[in-house]
Amino acid sequence: MRTLSAGDLLHIWEWGQGRSPVAQALVMLSVAYPEVTAGRLADLPIGQRDAQLLALRSRTFGAQLQAVTCCPQCAEALEYGLAVGDIAVVPVAEMVGDFDSAQPGGEGEKAYEWQKGGYWVRFRLPTSADFLAIRGQSPEVARMSLLRRCLLAGEGGAIAPETLPKEIVEELEDYIAQQDPQAEVVLNLSCLNCAHQWKVLFDIVSFFWREIATAAQRLLQEVHLLASVYGWGEADILAMNPLRRRAYLNQIAGQTGNSFGEASR
Repeated sequence: MRTLSAGDLLHIWEWGQGRSPVAQALVMLSVAYPEVTAGRLADLPIGQRDAQLLALRSRTFGAQLQAVTCCPQCAEALEYGLAVGDIAVVPVAEMVGDFDSAQPGGEGEKAYEWQKGGYWVRFRLPTSADFLAIRGQSPEVARMSLLRRCLLAGEGGAIAPETLPKEIVEELEDYIAQQDPQAEVVLNLSCLNCAHQWKVLFDIVSFFWREIATAAQRLLQEVHLLASVYGWGEADILAMNPLRRRAYLNQIAGQTGNSFGEASR
């Protein structure tokens, strides 16, 4: 895994503008793993993909995360912090470069089995490619399309999810989710103002993307200022060590009386 540079952050931000979260997740990983094909990245199970993003986030911005949300009962703003290790199913060191899962339909594809009553199914875990394929469908149609894509052929062929009773479908979906715990991270929060307690889903894709977008905007401001004052090109400025870039910005701040925020990378 390659640590993201200042230029990488701008590339990800520029390419990901207006794209779906799934596409944004894949461009983050494609920059961090230039040697891995786009298809291989898209075929990672969602939990494995998100584990890679957690590791990449830790390398890029550090292992501590700060987030803000609002209490659903009193609307009080709540700032909370957590460590990557607190929400990682496996240690971060074991996440990096873990591409053992074969692509869907591949020779070594990992299959799971589940049975309830007289029903027996084989399935694989959902991937980014699956979610890209069902994008734009209504929630109910997308739900069944995703399940249909993940069900594998067994004795007598693959089972069509539409033929299964509603309660069987719901139990099967729950079981599939249990096999990929990193794909759905739920946090327990408590409001300091009204003591209300609730659960919130932590989405590393949207969280990391917002951080990258913020860092990219800051970098653009720094490039504009340094280019305006010193006449340097963007590539030269971005290639600078962050400490050196900060030193030049501090020199400008000392002359103008303005202060500048922390550099990104």
